[in-house]
Amino acid sequence: PWPFETSSVSEIAATHVLEHLGEQRAIFFNIIKEIYRVLRHDGLFRVSVPHYMHRSYYSDPTHVRTFTSGTFEMLSKQKNEDWARRNVNVTMLALMLEVDFETMQVNYGYDPVWTERLRKGEISQEKLQEIATQQWGVIQELNIVMRARKADNQ
Repeated sequence: PWPFETSSVSEIAATHVLEHLGEQRAIFFNIIKEIYRVLRHDGLFRVSVPHYMHRSYYSDPTHVRTFTSGTFEMLSKQKNEDWARRNVNVTMLALMLEVDFETMQVNYGYDPVWTERLRKGEISQEKLQEIATQQWGVIQELNIVMRARKADNQ
Protein backbone atom coordinates (compact mmCIF):
# COMPACT_ATOMS: atom_id res chain seq x y z
CA PRO A 1 0.00 0.00 0.00
CA TRP A 2 0.97 3.59 -0.62
CA PRO A 3 1.77 5.75 2.41
CA PHE A 4 -1.53 7.64 2.21
CA GLU A 5 -4.61 7.23 4.33
CA THR A 6 -7.70 5.75 2.70
CA SER A 7 -9.86 8.43 1.04
CA SER A 8 -7.35 11.16 1.84
CA VAL A 9 -6.44 12.46 -1.63
CA SER A 10 -8.58 14.83 -3.67
CA GLU A 11 -6.75 14.49 -6.99
CA ILE A 12 -4.19 12.27 -8.69
CA ALA A 13 -2.55 13.12 -12.00
CA ALA A 14 -0.82 10.41 -13.99
CA THR A 15 0.76 12.13 -16.98
CA HIS A 16 2.49 9.63 -19.24
CA VAL A 17 2.95 7.19 -16.37
CA LEU A 18 0.38 4.39 -16.66
CA GLU A 19 1.69 3.07 -19.96
CA HIS A 20 4.98 2.28 -18.20
CA LEU A 21 3.48 0.48 -15.19
CA GLY A 22 2.29 -3.02 -14.57
CA GLU A 23 3.67 -5.12 -17.36
CA GLN A 24 2.11 -7.95 -15.38
CA ARG A 25 -1.65 -7.53 -15.21
CA ALA A 26 -1.86 -8.16 -11.44
CA ILE A 27 0.55 -5.31 -10.74
CA PHE A 28 -1.43 -2.94 -12.94
CA PHE A 29 -4.69 -3.95 -11.25
CA ASN A 30 -3.14 -3.30 -7.84
CA ILE A 31 -2.10 0.18 -8.95
CA ILE A 32 -5.67 0.98 -10.03
CA LYS A 33 -7.04 -0.38 -6.74
CA GLU A 34 -4.57 1.69 -4.76
CA ILE A 35 -5.43 4.86 -6.69
CA TYR A 36 -9.08 4.23 -5.89
CA ARG A 37 -8.34 3.50 -2.23
CA VAL A 38 -6.52 6.78 -1.60
CA LEU A 39 -8.91 9.00 -3.56
CA ARG A 40 -11.77 10.66 -1.71
CA HIS A 41 -15.35 10.30 -2.87
CA ASP A 42 -15.57 12.59 -5.92
CA GLY A 43 -11.75 12.74 -6.05
CA LEU A 44 -10.37 13.24 -9.54
CA PHE A 45 -8.06 10.93 -11.42
CA ARG A 46 -6.47 12.75 -14.38
CA VAL A 47 -4.74 10.54 -16.92
CA SER A 48 -2.72 11.32 -20.03
CA VAL A 49 -1.35 8.41 -22.04
CA PRO A 50 0.01 8.10 -25.56
CA HIS A 51 -2.51 6.88 -28.10
CA TYR A 52 -1.78 3.29 -29.13
CA MET A 53 -1.99 4.20 -32.82
CA HIS A 54 0.74 6.83 -32.60
CA ARG A 55 4.49 6.37 -32.98
CA SER A 56 4.99 8.03 -29.58
CA TYR A 57 3.42 4.88 -28.12
CA TYR A 58 4.71 2.06 -30.27
CA SER A 59 8.27 3.38 -30.72
CA ASP A 60 9.04 3.44 -26.98
CA PRO A 61 10.14 0.02 -25.70
CA THR A 62 9.35 1.04 -22.10
CA HIS A 63 5.63 1.23 -22.89
CA VAL A 64 4.02 -1.96 -21.62
CA ARG A 65 0.30 -1.21 -21.74
CA THR A 66 -2.12 0.38 -24.24
CA PHE A 67 -5.25 2.37 -23.41
CA THR A 68 -8.39 3.56 -25.11
CA SER A 69 -11.28 5.51 -23.64
CA GLY A 70 -13.01 2.13 -23.38
CA THR A 71 -10.31 0.90 -21.01
CA PHE A 72 -11.34 3.55 -18.51
CA GLU A 73 -15.07 2.92 -19.01
CA MET A 74 -14.41 -0.61 -17.75
CA LEU A 75 -13.65 0.99 -14.36
CA SER A 76 -17.28 2.19 -13.96
CA LYS A 77 -19.62 0.02 -11.88
CA GLN A 78 -22.62 1.60 -13.60
CA LYS A 79 -21.24 0.65 -17.03
CA ASN A 80 -20.29 -2.84 -15.78
CA GLU A 81 -23.78 -3.46 -14.39
CA ASP A 82 -25.39 -2.21 -17.60
CA TRP A 83 -23.13 -4.45 -19.70
CA ALA A 84 -23.89 -7.43 -17.45
CA ARG A 85 -27.65 -6.88 -17.88
CA ARG A 86 -27.21 -6.77 -21.65
CA ASN A 87 -24.70 -9.68 -21.76
CA VAL A 88 -22.03 -7.50 -23.39
CA ASN A 89 -18.72 -9.30 -23.78
CA VAL A 90 -16.51 -6.80 -21.91
CA THR A 91 -14.19 -7.26 -18.95
CA MET A 92 -16.02 -5.94 -15.90
CA LEU A 93 -12.98 -4.33 -14.29
CA ALA A 94 -14.90 -2.18 -11.80
CA LEU A 95 -16.69 -5.21 -10.37
CA MET A 96 -13.58 -7.37 -10.54
CA LEU A 97 -11.32 -4.81 -8.82
CA GLU A 98 -14.00 -3.33 -6.53
CA VAL A 99 -13.43 0.20 -7.82
CA ASP A 100 -15.83 2.73 -9.30
CA PHE A 101 -14.74 5.58 -11.54
CA GLU A 102 -17.03 7.79 -13.59
CA THR A 103 -15.49 9.17 -16.78
CA MET A 104 -16.03 12.92 -16.70
CA GLN A 105 -14.05 14.01 -19.74
CA VAL A 106 -12.28 12.45 -22.72
CA ASN A 107 -10.02 14.56 -24.94
CA TYR A 108 -7.64 13.65 -27.71
CA GLY A 109 -4.40 15.46 -28.45
CA TYR A 110 -3.68 15.34 -32.14
CA ASP A 111 -0.29 14.93 -33.76
CA PRO A 112 1.23 18.36 -34.53
CA VAL A 113 0.93 17.78 -38.29
CA TRP A 114 -2.83 17.33 -37.94
CA THR A 115 -3.19 20.15 -35.40
CA GLU A 116 -1.52 22.50 -37.90
CA ARG A 117 -3.81 21.37 -40.73
CA LEU A 118 -6.79 22.01 -38.46
CA ARG A 119 -5.47 25.45 -37.47
CA LYS A 120 -4.96 26.42 -41.13
CA GLY A 121 -8.51 25.36 -41.99
CA GLU A 122 -7.32 22.61 -44.32
CA ILE A 123 -9.48 20.11 -42.48
CA SER A 124 -12.56 20.34 -40.27
CA GLN A 125 -12.75 19.01 -36.72
CA GLU A 126 -15.40 16.52 -37.87
CA LYS A 127 -13.24 15.25 -40.74
CA LEU A 128 -10.23 14.99 -38.44
CA GLN A 129 -12.23 12.89 -35.99
CA GLU A 130 -13.33 10.62 -38.82
CA ILE A 131 -9.77 10.20 -40.13
CA ALA A 132 -8.52 9.49 -36.60
CA THR A 133 -10.68 6.35 -36.43
CA GLN A 134 -9.20 5.02 -39.66
CA GLN A 135 -5.58 6.11 -39.80
CA TRP A 136 -2.52 5.61 -37.60
CA GLY A 137 -0.57 8.63 -36.36
CA VAL A 138 -3.46 11.09 -36.09
CA ILE A 139 -4.18 11.03 -32.35
CA GLN A 140 -1.04 11.42 -30.28
CA GLU A 141 -2.47 11.47 -26.77
CA LEU A 142 -5.53 10.39 -24.81
CA ASN A 143 -6.55 12.59 -21.86
CA ILE A 144 -9.15 11.34 -19.39
CA VAL A 145 -10.62 12.84 -16.24
CA MET A 146 -12.42 10.40 -13.95
CA ARG A 147 -14.19 10.82 -10.65
CA ALA A 148 -14.00 8.24 -7.86
CA ARG A 149 -17.44 7.18 -6.66
CA LYS A 150 -17.58 5.71 -3.19
CA ALA A 151 -20.76 4.49 -1.53
CA ASP A 152 -19.70 5.64 1.92
CA ASN A 153 -18.85 9.16 0.58
CA GLN A 154 -15.56 9.20 2.45
